[in-house]
Amino acid sequence: MNVRGKQQVYNKKEMKWIHEQLARRLVEEQRAIELQKYMRSKKEPSKNDDTSSTGVSCSSWWPSRFLHFPSGFPTRLLSLIGVVLILVPYSYAMDSDGKSKVLIGGAYACKNTSMCEEVMPKMGSICANGGFCTNPYSRGCLGFGNESYPPLRVCNSDDKQNSDCLNSAEFTYEEIGIQNGDWQNAMFLAWIYQIFLSEVLGVPARIDNGLNGNANFYDIGMLYNVSKMYYNYEGLKRANADSSCESYNTHINCSHVIPEVWSGQKDEWRKAQEDGLIDPVSSNGLLGRYSWYIPVWLAEEQSDFMSTYGLKGEEMRQTLAETFKRPTNWTYYCNKVSKNKCEFEDSVAKRAPADEDEEGKYYDRDFYTGYFRQTDRNNCTLNKSSCTGEFISESCGVTGGGSEQVMHHLNIALKGTGPLGPTGAYSNKACREIWSAANATRSPVIMSWYQPDSFLTKFEGSQSALTAVLLPTLTATCVAKKTNKEQRCSNVEETRFGQREGVCDSEYESFKKYIVASLSLDWKKKKDVEQSPAYLFIRDFQLSNLEISDIFRRLLENLDGDKSSFIGIPARKAVCSWMTENIEELKRFVPRTYPRTIKQTKKKSSLMTFALVFGSIDILCLLVTIFLIFVNRNMKVIKSAQINFLGFILAGLCLVLISSVLNVSLDGSCVLKQWFVTMGYTLVLVPLLVKVGAINKVFQQSDKLQRTTLRLNDLYKIVGIVFTILVIFLTVWTVVDAPKNMENAKLLQEVNLETGGLYVEKTYACLSEYRIWNVLFYTYQVILLLIASVIANQNRKVSRQEFNESTYLAMIIYSNVIFLVLRGTLDFVSDPSNGVDDLITIDFDILRGLKSIIFQIDTLVTLLIYFVPKLLAAKKEMYHIPEESERSKTRRRISTCSIP
Repeated sequence: MNVRGKQQVYNKKEMKWIHEQLARRLVEEQRAIELQKYMRSKKEPSKNDDTSSTGVSCSSWWPSRFLHFPSGFPTRLLSLIGVVLILVPYSYAMDSDGKSKVLIGGAYACKNTSMCEEVMPKMGSICANGGFCTNPYSRGCLGFGNESYPPLRVCNSDDKQNSDCLNSAEFTYEEIGIQNGDWQNAMFLAWIYQIFLSEVLGVPARIDNGLNGNANFYDIGMLYNVSKMYYNYEGLKRANADSSCESYNTHINCSHVIPEVWSGQKDEWRKAQEDGLIDPVSSNGLLGRYSWYIPVWLAEEQSDFMSTYGLKGEEMRQTLAETFKRPTNWTYYCNKVSKNKCEFEDSVAKRAPADEDEEGKYYDRDFYTGYFRQTDRNNCTLNKSSCTGEFISESCGVTGGGSEQVMHHLNIALKGTGPLGPTGAYSNKACREIWSAANATRSPVIMSWYQPDSFLTKFEGSQSALTAVLLPTLTATCVAKKTNKEQRCSNVEETRFGQREGVCDSEYESFKKYIVASLSLDWKKKKDVEQSPAYLFIRDFQLSNLEISDIFRRLLENLDGDKSSFIGIPARKAVCSWMTENIEELKRFVPRTYPRTIKQTKKKSSLMTFALVFGSIDILCLLVTIFLIFVNRNMKVIKSAQINFLGFILAGLCLVLISSVLNVSLDGSCVLKQWFVTMGYTLVLVPLLVKVGAINKVFQQSDKLQRTTLRLNDLYKIVGIVFTILVIFLTVWTVVDAPKNMENAKLLQEVNLETGGLYVEKTYACLSEYRIWNVLFYTYQVILLLIASVIANQNRKVSRQEFNESTYLAMIIYSNVIFLVLRGTLDFVSDPSNGVDDLITIDFDILRGLKSIIFQIDTLVTLLIYFVPKLLAAKKEMYHIPEESERSKTRRRISTCSIP
């Protein structure tokens, strides 16, 4: 096992798994690229847009430039190419200083482990054979420097055959799928959920981002795959229909929780609640809102811009139009503004855009500083009454997308001219780039943005820090009059402008979370000992704005510039370091009675020890009986009883005794126990019944003065037929639903002082999944006893005493009925599905011991009832002790009477 914090060593099997995973990702990426190309033609959704479940976020950093195959390219050929790319040495993408850069999907390329140590010092990352740095957190996060947490996390369904996790845990809980969204709050919340569930509560958890590849915190290649969908309702529907997600043959696009949901989804969540898709929404602890922002330096130079009172009015039109110019993307600058078409480096662009992804950029840290230009819309000489400055905002679908209502009714000369929708909005990614370009060029910019977000944290303390613009005071009347999503996105301007009464600042909203209804329903249906802690944790967990801001701050401290493709490592370091430092505080979200601990059971109880000893004595008695029967086999009483049939009965008793010993000595012998006890009782009763039945028939015929011939072979055939039917029944039982050690766990009201959770006691009982088999088994024995009762009653009429076994048979039937009832009662109590252990305290080891003792006493009683009298009679016969006649007995009784 690798030691956390030291260099990880991967064997050939592990490296093969890594290669297979990366090859699989190449195929996944191509599928995602094809989906992205299709969805780009659609209107861009937002985290408050109800079309988001099918949309594609432009804020995704997915590096589509690396792979471009024709649409419809055969999957098998693509897989082959992926494998070839993995198995041959990687082409390293290096900076001029020799430092590693990112490969497909965000994995760090490397030539040796020292390069990984340079990027992730003292974290244990190594340069794998494929030429990439491995994820130092693949085994877990909280174990770094903290021995109180297990060295390995619990595996999830994306781990496949990964040895960096525990494939089995003390408790088996259903896996939880967590949607990560495509904004940082949601991404980090999803990782926090996954780490806490996997490492603190022992619940398998994976990140489900729809169709955008692996997004797990533990991903071996450290991918940072944000979701292609803001809110994936289809994934929730799949998990609600099948909470285990097993019926879909894949866990992709099957999720139980969305950690962050904005109020723009209010109509959708109301409908989802009515349809039984999700539980009533609850807060995730974060508060957020949209505001207008300008840079600090601009606020210092133009204090009038600090509020809408200073921005409004015709007298400010020309000032706003000349101040807030239009942002220019890289392609437009090279084609329309640059004198040399970007063939040569200038102060704005070092080169032309290299691919489709770069063409639409408004800023690139290394190659394009951004450019703000004055257009005809900014020219108040040409458009005196309609000139405007540029207002940067996201899609009209977002909660803060109602800026047009404010600008129109307050006569603020600002307007968006972006590529999205009727409002001239920009994508989330474009908004970030535009502000970064304004920072690089010290250009004025005004933008509608939301908090909390790392983008605000990024510029804290700088001259480009986002400073909120004061909007009119928020009132209840104003909130009721604000335009809704349909109005904001209308193609009719007057509809988008709404009413004057709806002009005010945005309210702080409490972000919500979605939990699929099946998760809570399954939790409520299960016994307390079987309930997963996942539901309670997800329901109760909350994160504050200060806490998420702390994570953002850590991210920015580790982030390598603005390259979003480098975010995989810094983001993981930020989340993990925050969780490690605050884990004691986060433990308040551990549900009561968790984490649970298996209570180590004591050695076998004294009753089980007694059962073993008593069983050994029983076996000894049986062997002695067998020996004496063999020695006296020529005695008349033994011959009359048919020694072969006595052998059947003794063999049956032997099997029953073996079953009783197995019941307390071996845990994995359920099938043998059932076979031995069933065949044992069959050999005890069936040959005896066949023999006595035949005797009854002979004497009945003799009473009628009819001659009867008995052939032993015919009797053996009857026994053989019954035995064959029984073997067929047991074979079918074993093949279809073999008895096995069914686990029964019980929650003890005993606190583990180390963890604060409760102890769980686990016991095991031999059961089949379907109880009908046990019902058939006991029905079969009852039928045998009923037949035996009839035969015993008939045998009373046999005149010759050496053939009259009615007394012995009746006593055997009586004892068998008693022991059958006792065994049935114990089997019923031992079955966890009957819920008896919920009503009374049961020690299942004691039950097993009692059942074994019942078998042993039953065997001993049969020996005493049926064989001891025959052996005593054989002894008398051997020493020629005459049988006392009835007349002699009468005379002896009279002679012993005293006469007064």
